[in-house]
Amino acid sequence: MLKHARAPGKLILSGEHAVVYGKPALALAVDRHMDVSFEPDRLPRLSWHSREKAHALGLEKFAALRRRLDSYFERYLRGELSIGQILGKPGELVFYAVDMARLLSGLEQLPRGRVRIDSDIPVGAGMGSSAALIAALLKLFGHFDNTDELIRQVRHCERLQHGRGSLIDAATVCLGGLVRVQNDRIDSLPLPSQGLGPGWYWLFTGTPSSSTGTCVEHVRRGFADSDIWSEFADLTTRLEAALGQGAKLPSWCGKTTGC
Repeated sequence: MLKHARAPGKLILSGEHAVVYGKPALALAVDRHMDVSFEPDRLPRLSWHSREKAHALGLEKFAALRRRLDSYFERYLRGELSIGQILGKPGELVFYAVDMARLLSGLEQLPRGRVRIDSDIPVGAGMGSSAALIAALLKLFGHFDNTDELIRQVRHCERLQHGRGSLIDAATVCLGGLVRVQNDRIDSLPLPSQGLGPGWYWLFTGTPSSSTGTCVEHVRRGFADSDIWSEFADLTTRLEAALGQGAKLPSWCGKTTGC
């Protein structure tokens, strides 16, 4: 029997790096999605397939993979590894998320079969493709009592990709709509029926040469103690107020860094 789950991509409107330092950020789910389907079979492995790639892992290897990636993350926190050294292959994040879904749901057996991944979310473009993939996998293979728990577990898995990130990606792909995040507080904000209104555009400028996790670590080394985060917080607060009033794109937005 074919099972299916999906999650949206997202755009951060303001506060992308500031949110890592306890300041507010605003993000919006978009009409681009990660679709994941599963078809069981009897082979002692789980395989996943996308348009470009295919990977398989024997069921007996899942526990060792999960322990290794958790160990690598601890080494990353101690400064012994860079964030880019945790995941050796793209498929490892998929297999890790599936095993976490099994553990969190109290299931004894891993699923046997084929996972199909279809997405129109650009990879590596800051649109939450990793978080959306993890959310879809956790929903497909796990059981969660509430959305808050799903968000926390998406973040837990995503840390292997993004390191010391925030809840912003996980919260937005799980909740949808307009989301405000500050530290561990998540708020779903009302959005006018017409959406953000005129003056907003999405431009895809291509896949960057460095990952989100690498960028977060670079900024941390140079600006962790900077006063700039308070300026970002002020801008985000002003933008939130304007959106709440259904106002057009503020004239200062786009002229100030971070919006």
